[in-house]
Amino acid sequence: MQYFKLLSILLFSILFTLHTKKLVGQETNYKNSIYFSAGTVIFNQQISLSYERDLFQKDKFQTRARINGSFLRHGLDYAPGARVDEEYIGLGIVQLIGIFEIGGGIAVSRYFITPDFPEFESAPIDVVRRTGPTFYGHVGLRYEKNRFLIKAGLGNLEYLYLGLGLKF
Repeated sequence: MQYFKLLSILLFSILFTLHTKKLVGQETNYKNSIYFSAGTVIFNQQISLSYERDLFQKDKFQTRARINGSFLRHGLDYAPGARVDEEYIGLGIVQLIGIFEIGGGIAVSRYFITPDFPEFESAPIDVVRRTGPTFYGHVGLRYEKNRFLIKAGLGNLEYLYLGLGLKF
């Protein structure tokens, strides 16, 4: 959760700075976007906050840099030795082709490895949380109108997601 809090503070300060520049007329086109998304796959859920910046744009093709953080909640029983991600902060690239988007990147993830559970042991088991790199990716659709955007898709670490945001 600490990565998500840090990313939230960073993105809100960027948003405030860029919004004040817009008010005084220093920036006229929307090259930035910020959005919240939520996703689920049956018993697993995630919420994330993302910031994107346009890198290249030509006709219907746009390439964007992305920084995002996410908090994940799990409700499934996992096999012993499975890696279970809890939160992450990542850097990646998003390629837009019209309303279709595909993206991916690398993240620093906080996770734990599920322990071996003895069948009849009732004592609580402490898990050791670790930090390490992980890759993520997604495919989806994005609709933008004026300053607003809505997106939906499927990805690893993001699950089946829906996002809402603003361009500035």
